[in-house]
Amino acid sequence: MSTSKASVPSVVGTGLIVLDITVSAVTPAPAHPVWAGGTCGNVLAILSFLGWKSKAVGRIGVDAAGTCLVRDLLDSGVEPEHLDRETAGTPIILHRVSVARRGGFRHGYAFECPQCDRRYPSFRPVLVSRVEPLAELVSAASVFFFDRVSRGILDLAAAARKQDAIVVFEPSASGDEKQFVEAYEASDVVKYACDRRAKFEPWLEKAASRRRAPLEIETRGAEGLVFRLRGERRWHTREATPVPYLLDASGAGDWLTAGFLYAAARAGGISRVLRDPDAVGRALQVGEALAAFNCQFEGPRGAMYASAVVASTQMLNVVDARVRRKLTRETKRPALQMTLTGICSACVAAKKAPAPTSDGVAV
Repeated sequence: MSTSKASVPSVVGTGLIVLDITVSAVTPAPAHPVWAGGTCGNVLAILSFLGWKSKAVGRIGVDAAGTCLVRDLLDSGVEPEHLDRETAGTPIILHRVSVARRGGFRHGYAFECPQCDRRYPSFRPVLVSRVEPLAELVSAASVFFFDRVSRGILDLAAAARKQDAIVVFEPSASGDEKQFVEAYEASDVVKYACDRRAKFEPWLEKAASRRRAPLEIETRGAEGLVFRLRGERRWHTREATPVPYLLDASGAGDWLTAGFLYAAARAGGISRVLRDPDAVGRALQVGEALAAFNCQFEGPRGAMYASAVVASTQMLNVVDARVRRKLTRETKRPALQMTLTGICSACVAAKKAPAPTSDGVAV
């Protein structure tokens, strides 16, 4: 596990790469911001924002959502050339930001179009047939990131690990036990949220008993996180970074991951950091600061698009000056805007369909 392949670190990621659309009751509008999202999509975009070379691998649709996703990745500096375009459609996640009854704000997710009630297309993993053509790409990366498990993705992780890349695995759902254990054992960093752990806890314990990952991180929301290194029995505890104005916590874990990798690479290399709990703590502090800052904006990566004029910047004191300037400048690239019907392939198809006559026959 090494990050000395190039002066500028690079990451190849595959897994949940979707188009996010945020519908807000706080800032209502006829069109809504859309951006590349999903855990993998966010991590790649944030690392690119922080100065890394990022490349996305996956399967999306030949539709409006796919076009928006690719454009946002390009605008974010992520290379999308290895996202295969298919007729099956682009995965979409609808984010809803609303005002809670007792004050504050609430974030929810939906996977169906609110206009036509049809389910958005789902995630599709990399095909095994694509592994060989992609092997050279992942082998040249400093970091390989994945948050979903399939045979093809595991083969890519193995190719990256064979060339000493840092392999990062973020499980979020259950699946196949054998593949989960294989994913854990292939990884240098395993990170998951405490509220997801129950879905795969027996598999996690089985994998850890066979080969403990060099770094395991469990995030606990407002309570902070815990982590442990290989060979350690006890967990190290870190409190959450305070957020003066909490608007939307979505994407916080993705900023944490990207910030940690960014800071660790700058601190002498990720592999070196993984041997020192104090160094891990310092790198996590940078990720926590970036996550806390983004919680003041709408959307999983809102801080990359919205002006920071009214946001607190105190938590960014641990971040280097170049990144701090990028996050706090008044003018930023605006997010793309789309309507709910314009982004939904089913709604678009319905508009193009022939109108039915009074007897129900299309003309």
